[in-house]
Amino acid sequence: MTNFGNGTSGMVAGEEYPKVAVVHDWLDTYAGSERALAGILASWPQADLYTLVDFLPAADRGFLAGHRITKSFIQHLPLARRHFRKAVPLMPRAIASFDLSAYDMVISSAHAFAKGVRTSPWQYHLCYCYTPMRYAWAMEGEYLRDFGLAGSPVAWLARRELARLRTWDREAASRVTDIVAISRYVAGRVREAYGREATVIYPPVDVDAFTLRADKKLGWVVDAGSVHGIAQPTASGETTSSDVGRTCRGVRHLHYQCTTSQTGCWLRSP
Repeated sequence: MTNFGNGTSGMVAGEEYPKVAVVHDWLDTYAGSERALAGILASWPQADLYTLVDFLPAADRGFLAGHRITKSFIQHLPLARRHFRKAVPLMPRAIASFDLSAYDMVISSAHAFAKGVRTSPWQYHLCYCYTPMRYAWAMEGEYLRDFGLAGSPVAWLARRELARLRTWDREAASRVTDIVAISRYVAGRVREAYGREATVIYPPVDVDAFTLRADKKLGWVVDAGSVHGIAQPTASGETTSSDVGRTCRGVRHLHYQCTTSQTGCWLRSP
């Protein structure tokens, strides 16, 4: 990976820690990417946090303690709390509006727009990528259906905007110094979408919370990923809450089955 720093601040060995900005897409639930964000913030306790909107409930905000949080103008739009995801056309401009010129290092925690922040050539920008933007690259049809646009008179306009969004997303990825993917599968999608190689660093896992028994045959395992919006699993398993289904189809002696209750996908060994 690329060495970072301009040699004018805390990046020089023996001096203070660098000034770090962490950019996360949005905060409204404490889900998978927020757990990874908690790990990033724990590693950089001096970092400031930037996000498009912050509507995270008080009960889930413990990991944000001590970090200064800056939100974009989307936070203040009417009905933003419930409908900020419909402000997609405004998000590239909103993420670019953050002034990060005072920082040595920028870490974008991104599944959508965070990687599009503007940095200077001397700043190191590391993108921790959960996935290339799903609704722009892989799930256009699901996105249009979820927002009631599929088959509507304005569907062609939505598809044109998504094509523009793919162009924006590719250009944003090209400005990042280094990309880190959460899995080899995501690294492959990064290569396909952005034409770039990504280092794989798996998300943090609390391994003390469970015990693996090597002497026991695998029975059932639940995939408990996000099950809302475009990430819902289906009975066919074609669109799952994570990449578990696709991965396990390639593993010998492991069968994949998805529940029809839309609450999770199960894996079963014979």
